[in-house]
Amino acid sequence: MLTVNLKQPCKVRVRIPDFVELNQITAKSNKGEIKARVWGNYLELGDRQAGEILEVSYPLPLHEENVTIGNPDFKQYRYRVTWKGDTVVKMTPTGEPVKTGYSDFDNKQVEVYYGAEGPGPLYQRDYMLKDMEPQPSPLHMDDSSLDFWYLR
Repeated sequence: MLTVNLKQPCKVRVRIPDFVELNQITAKSNKGEIKARVWGNYLELGDRQAGEILEVSYPLPLHEENVTIGNPDFKQYRYRVTWKGDTVVKMTPTGEPVKTGYSDFDNKQVEVYYGAEGPGPLYQRDYMLKDMEPQPSPLHMDDSSLDFWYLR
């Protein structure tokens, strides 16, 4: 669910992710009905007023796929990838376990971490597989190019 708390009047348009079925989107406001319309890959919520709290919801589908990562002329690594919406929540190695791979940077075979031999799973997001209430997060304006991801 996306929640927008408007501080000033404005027109609101929200991007619709590729995986969302249009008939599964719901939009509501604390100040009355929203007559939303689809414009390309956006949901237009129209002119909204300061103090409105808008909520846009849609299900996050869970699906899995097999992927191959690597250079076809050298080593390839196979994984079973689990997606929730457009977020990878799990990657499980499915190919032969390997301990080394060729590095163009080092110009030699180097140790690789594939499967259980590595320091840990690539994605440790099992908690995201559960249905849970979203937690609001603050917005952050970058102070400079060096402050790109700094959170206060």
